[in-house]
Amino acid sequence: MEKLFREKGHSVIVFSTRDPRNKECEQSPFFVEKIDYNQPDIPLREKVRFGLRLLYSFEAARKIDALLKKERPDIAHLHNICHQISPSILPVLRRHGIPIVQTLHDLKRVCPNYKMLSADGICERCRGGRYYNAILQRCVKGSLTFSSLNCVEAYFHRAIRIYDIIDLYIAPSRFYKEKLVSFGVDAERIRTMPYFGFPVQMPSLESKGYILHCGRLGKQKGVLTLVKAVEGRDALRLVIAGSGPEEPAIRRYIREKQIRNVELVGFVTGERKSRLMREASFFVLASEWYENCPLVVMEAFAHGKPVVAARIGGIPEMVKDGFNGLLFEAGDVCELRAKIEYLVSNPQELVRMGRNARKTAEEVYSPQVHYGKLMRVYEEAISAHRRRAAAGGGSRR
Repeated sequence: MEKLFREKGHSVIVFSTRDPRNKECEQSPFFVEKIDYNQPDIPLREKVRFGLRLLYSFEAARKIDALLKKERPDIAHLHNICHQISPSILPVLRRHGIPIVQTLHDLKRVCPNYKMLSADGICERCRGGRYYNAILQRCVKGSLTFSSLNCVEAYFHRAIRIYDIIDLYIAPSRFYKEKLVSFGVDAERIRTMPYFGFPVQMPSLESKGYILHCGRLGKQKGVLTLVKAVEGRDALRLVIAGSGPEEPAIRRYIREKQIRNVELVGFVTGERKSRLMREASFFVLASEWYENCPLVVMEAFAHGKPVVAARIGGIPEMVKDGFNGLLFEAGDVCELRAKIEYLVSNPQELVRMGRNARKTAEEVYSPQVHYGKLMRVYEEAISAHRRRAAAGGGSRR
């Protein structure tokens, strides 16, 4: 997004946590120190400090205040601020009179573990603010400590109504908007707008005949379901690119069942990832959780590849059954196998859907389309902020 806005002639002010992957910029001295919540054997004193950071980061509030005294942005566009930066920056932005938009990349706004997923699958137990279920289910990293901290965080931020400061939300899928509204978020404050991608210059309708899954190997991604769908079908070749906590279980299953038509190639990026997509016949996304607006679907479309995907979350808003891909019921091995075999057996359909996939990338997920929609949301947010300020609930600049 930063690149897109700079190309359009806008000045972009960045506020983030420190990370070795960051590019140095003029605002780097204002960045917040990053906390590694996954480090083992954390001393009690550090656990307390980490817990307080979830609720309110004095460092983040202090640093963004100093940045805003130096810079005067027209609007603040927030992304994932929880835990590292925290909502502590929201009152500071309001005090400086800055309109605020936030993109809802996940369900953290209403779910302590952000993905409505527990050990037994999709979970909506916290509906109505019953966040104590996070502790009962230990749904944050399987840890009583982390689940308790996230539960307290959810209750605290709900009690002080800190998110009321945000002028408008952007939900990348209609599904996420509807889910958030059903959990009590004001529908009038949510706009729906998908992500965007930069289409590759030359999509490829040719292939080397393999099926591709590319992404994190988590249990919720349904990769084991995909492996089972091609098991015993030696004419089908499946390539799995990615890494994650489910990888050992997937490798063990492949080894125990002596499956020879599945290849795990590990984490890929850059040109190697693009080549894998160019040379694939089609892509499979077998998710078993509430996906939002998966970027990997856009990448597949940009490469002219149809997608066989689970009918869950925001996926059906992207993959139109029979147009740019095929849909199946999440977790249904037999239906997934049937959809895969249909595409493999109908090369003319594969080409047609591939062309439609590229058309979708250009017409729906292009940077130009996204930019126009986003500017309209910004204008709405600025107007909403002014109305709130005039009513006494906004700027004290």
